[in-house]
Amino acid sequence: MAEHMDRKAATTIPSLPTVRQETVQDQVYQTLRTAIIAGRFKPGQRMTIRSLAQELGTSAMPVRDAVGRLSNERALEVLRNRAIVVPLMTVDKLRELTTIRIEVEGLAAEHAAAQITRQELRQLRKISDAFLAAGRDGDLARYMAQNQEFHFSIYRAARMPLLTRIIENLWLQFGPTLHALLTRYALTEYDTSHHDAALAALAAGDGPAARTAIAGDLQDAADEMIGSGYFAEPAQS
Repeated sequence: MAEHMDRKAATTIPSLPTVRQETVQDQVYQTLRTAIIAGRFKPGQRMTIRSLAQELGTSAMPVRDAVGRLSNERALEVLRNRAIVVPLMTVDKLRELTTIRIEVEGLAAEHAAAQITRQELRQLRKISDAFLAAGRDGDLARYMAQNQEFHFSIYRAARMPLLTRIIENLWLQFGPTLHALLTRYALTEYDTSHHDAALAALAAGDGPAARTAIAGDLQDAADEMIGSGYFAEPAQS
């Protein structure tokens, strides 16, 4: 009887699924996605599948797949001549995008205030210090990277991965224009009061104040873009 039960039990144990390795397509997609969010490409900049493949050191096929996915996310546009372009921002699009970002990123910050750990707060302060140091050094690439990490460290602390993914998709459309704007200014002139207010609110567990700080940061950035004269000038490819 025991032997029969052992044999029956063995036949009901499900087999383990095969562990899926990340594909080259996924790697290329994530690399391009991260580069667009970070402002690696300028608004209006034109590229080709071949040039991207050469830069990434891969074949054309995974790049074509990644470009298709990013086109669906409105981070890139594929023209009739098969050229790839980073979409241009307009004032109306920026205003709409900012309104949406204020709602969803503010929501993430508010939830983060109730979830963030002491270790995450310590790390956020280190990121804030690195952000300021990059500004003092005039290092735009590092400045952009630390600004992005500051924001997304807050959003990840909300423990809402679907919301974080939505925010990433919005940054895909915003990153190139932010980078283009920041090249106009001395980085030390950037107002960090909203970052400081967000840190203080998160440390106090004050969700509404954290939402207000993030909203103010996003709105001020949009106002700077609109008032800068950037949209009145022709794009450079």
